[in-house]
Amino acid sequence: MGIAVDLAYGERGLKGSMKAADRSQAPLVVIIGDEEVASQTAAVKDMASGVQEAVALTDVVVDLGAKLGSIAATTNRADEARKD
Repeated sequence: MGIAVDLAYGERGLKGSMKAADRSQAPLVVIIGDEEVASQTAAVKDMASGVQEAVALTDVVVDLGAKLGSIAATTNRADEARKD
């Protein structure tokens, strides 16, 4: 299973990128700006809850996998409940 991504850089600012992520219904956003590069972290934001946390760059892939797995499980349970 792959992960769909959209890379925003260049002319599009952070605000525009976040709006685009919201419109596309992205469950998570990863932000790596100058501050994150300096601290070797990425900001990972859950778009549903608005919670944002700093994650070490070395842990981003594992963290995203866990979060996406949790989101998928919640979505599957909701889908099953609607079928009943």
